[in-house]
Amino acid sequence: MTTKICRKCNIEKSINDFYKDSSNKKDGLQPYCIDCKKEYLAKYRQENKDKIKITSEKYESENKQKRKQYKIDNKEKITEYRKIYNRLHYSKNREFLIQKSKEYRINNPDKIKKMQEKRKKSLLYKAMKKNTDAKRRAKYKNGDITSKQMRDFISNVKKCYWCNCNINSKNMHVDHYIPLSKGGKHTLSNIVASCAKCNISKNAKDPYIFALEKGRLL
Repeated sequence: MTTKICRKCNIEKSINDFYKDSSNKKDGLQPYCIDCKKEYLAKYRQENKDKIKITSEKYESENKQKRKQYKIDNKEKITEYRKIYNRLHYSKNREFLIQKSKEYRINNPDKIKKMQEKRKKSLLYKAMKKNTDAKRRAKYKNGDITSKQMRDFISNVKKCYWCNCNINSKNMHVDHYIPLSKGGKHTLSNIVASCAKCNISKNAKDPYIFALEKGRLL
């Protein structure tokens, strides 16, 4: 059997358009197609909001301690599952999630600012920053740029290397063409002047890929 008639809309559809139902010994499928089932559930939820709310609150109250204990007993299992789920979810919905994130940042600047300020006060953030700074200093030791060379480099800045916008010594960022995290060195041949927006956007991206995103030919 590859098709089935939905009892609700009376349309013959593929068996893939029906939810499975182990209690149905005949074909193992529910009688309504997925579309009709969704329509029915949406209507039921709309007509029974108060009933559903009371039932949910009762269930939550009766099982709160059980759920809490389950989380304690299976902490590592839950953490690993969430990591796998988040990676799969992000890979499948990458463009959509990026766009939603951009829209949220644009529409909620005050909330973002408060969240960032709160995060910076946390012990975890301070520990991460110290660790990152220590790693970065270690990578800088492989460089050979002198203070005079860096001063001359900064004083001659006029344009952003990536987007060609106007910048000066006060608002420029020193960007490593090949990121330090990708094996780049803190050398004069591996640094470029960048505006803040480009430097933050580039982060640890491959310079060729980032240049194409900016419409710049290297």
